[in-house]
Amino acid sequence: MKRLLIVDDEQPMVLGLSLLIKRHFSQEYVIVGTASSGREAVERDAQLNPDILLMDVQMPGISGLEAIKTIARKGNPKAFILVTAYERFDIAREALSLGVCDYLLKPVSRDRLELALKVASDYLDRLNLLAQRELELRESIQKLTPSLVRALFDFLEHGEGSHECSLIAGTLGLQASHGVMGIAAFVPADGDVSSMYRRFSDIVHYKSEAVAGPLRDGRWCSLLVPLSSEHDPKAAAIQTLLEHAMPSPGKVEWSLHLGGPVPLEELARSFKEAFQHFVGQTGGNAPSERNSAEEIQHQNAGPLLAGFSAIIEEIRKYRFHAASRSFAAWIESWSAAAAGSLHLLHSAEAVLAMLASVLYSAGAISISRYESAMDFEDLRGLWAAGTGEAFAARCLERFDDLLKAVQHAKPYSNTVRAALQYIEDHYAEQISLENAADTIGVSPARLSRLMTEETGKGFARTLIEYRMQRAKELLRTTGWPVRRVSEACGYPDANYFSRLFRKIEGMSPREYAERAEEDDNG
Repeated sequence: MKRLLIVDDEQPMVLGLSLLIKRHFSQEYVIVGTASSGREAVERDAQLNPDILLMDVQMPGISGLEAIKTIARKGNPKAFILVTAYERFDIAREALSLGVCDYLLKPVSRDRLELALKVASDYLDRLNLLAQRELELRESIQKLTPSLVRALFDFLEHGEGSHECSLIAGTLGLQASHGVMGIAAFVPADGDVSSMYRRFSDIVHYKSEAVAGPLRDGRWCSLLVPLSSEHDPKAAAIQTLLEHAMPSPGKVEWSLHLGGPVPLEELARSFKEAFQHFVGQTGGNAPSERNSAEEIQHQNAGPLLAGFSAIIEEIRKYRFHAASRSFAAWIESWSAAAAGSLHLLHSAEAVLAMLASVLYSAGAISISRYESAMDFEDLRGLWAAGTGEAFAARCLERFDDLLKAVQHAKPYSNTVRAALQYIEDHYAEQISLENAADTIGVSPARLSRLMTEETGKGFARTLIEYRMQRAKELLRTTGWPVRRVSEACGYPDANYFSRLFRKIEGMSPREYAERAEEDDNG
């Protein structure tokens, strides 16, 4: 229910609007207060926090337009409806520039008021939907970040892929022209390197704009400090911050070695300088002198990552099938040669995470599908077992599973994509064309026409097909009784569901489940 504030210096107008709203629209709107001046409107808005304000233009003191400006500057989502006795173009133009939803002439009719309130409500609903999508997008980027960070440091630490580094840095939001690379080495007195590394990473993450890389060799990690220019003192400031927050370097428990400031595309050079300082001061081994199994794999990282940028670029440009071919060639060539390589695992995760993120941002997959796509435990298990062929097959299978959603990602209009997303998110509920149209903000007739033109079938047929697809998946994988599957797919009447299923699939749900079980058992 939307909260209304009525603002007018004419008491009969306030009473008339209140009567109309209470008599005809009380199921959708509640009047939380009234005001008789622009100043009182600002004060009452702060006290009552209404959703919609019906605002007179001409009032003593602060005008309605000035009050709207003041309230809008606070940043809270509001919808404004202007009410005036004068039809003046200059007022209408200024009102539109302030984001006013509608413009009512006195005396206000019931039908015209209903339309204005509907426009204002739809505007607020769209604002809330956008805010929700923005929050979900931020969460999706947050989940994507660890895989991208690992891939970024893989490139930087092996002097490979300046273009790839810039690409990943941009995706991570590192808007900088220059940067400094560093190496933090850990030698804690209690031997607990992991705890010290976590403390270091937390300080970097929460108290600076820098990025800490993964722990290497059980004793060091890289540090990337983005700079606005070559002379930006940020690296020195972060070093000071760490010296105060971490155990004292005088205790020889940790040390930080920085390279020089360089343009962002030359960060590998700064890392090389930092690594030379690290080797010189700690007695560490240069990469060419390493002899552990993991270090030998590090030496192969450059060629292993060579095809990574092309795959990422194809995904970003919606060339999904080209990306699929490139990914298949890349993963198959390295799955046997580097089955136990962390670089292979991290890069494969980054590719799949990027694909899921792009598809989710395009509205092609739901938030639940995105979240499942960001779970890489199956890949990590195969990687840990050293089964190169199985690892490659699972990577390709996951890529192909996501590609099945691509048919909804590109060719359809935003309205149809939103309708398809609505079906995917709400198929288990009692929904209709009218529900979807109302949520999206278009008329049912327009939505029906667009879906028929773009998909070749209407809303109802699309909903049925999606529900049947989900029903078959549940029948194959869960062992649930037909009634439970029926309810999970939006059909409270299991008999109706069974008849519809048989009509479409040529067999009953029970027969379908039995055949699926026989196929699984060979």
